[in-house]
This record gives sequence, C-alpha cells and structure tokens, in this order.
Amino acid sequence: MIAVAILVTASCSSKYEEEWPELQVNYSDITLSAKGGVFVITVHYDGAWTASVPEGTDWAEFDVPSGTGVYHLKFIYMPNEGPERTTAVTITADNGTSKEIQVTQKAG
Repeated sequence: MIAVAILVTASCSSKYEEEWPELQVNYSDITLSAKGGVFVITVHYDGAWTASVPEGTDWAEFDVPSGTGVYHLKFIYMPNEGPERTTAVTITADNGTSKEIQVTQKAG
C-alpha cells in the first residue's frame, strides 16, 4: 500500500513539472480594440527575460519590464482616437533569443 502511494505521488509530481529551455510566447500578432485596456501575453522560459516596447510607442507599456520563468505579462494600451496604429513588441531571453509580437490597434 505504501509503495503504491509513493509511486502515485512520484508520477503526479513529474507530470506537472515542465521545462522551458527555449523562449516561447503564446502570440505572434495581436489585434486590439480602439477602446484601450489590458491584453495578457504568456511568457514561457526557464531563465530571465525582458519585455520591451519600441521607443516612441507612447500608447502602450508592459506591467513589468522583466522577469524569470513563466509569467502572464500584461500589455497595457491606451484608447485610440485616431487612425489604426501598429508596433512590434519584443520579448528577449537571457540567452539572446527573442520573440517579436506584431501589435495592431484598431482606429478610434
């Protein structure tokens, strides 16, 4: 009975331990409404990473500029009262690899 419990515990714990040796994000492009709000991007990576918005993109930002491991990164964007606008945000891993996400916000 004890051997069965140990076996079950060992198999359950390994089932939920995932490794992310390569940087992964859950989107490659995003289309946002003109209203403004928050969009969540999930980052999967075992090491440290940084999130950046291009200089001059004054209508959007991330809730945190960097982190470690899996994180639900909040992309915060302002209402758009003008024409459609675009930017490309970048998530960069400490090993130098990066993922770019194309962002389009609809016209207001």
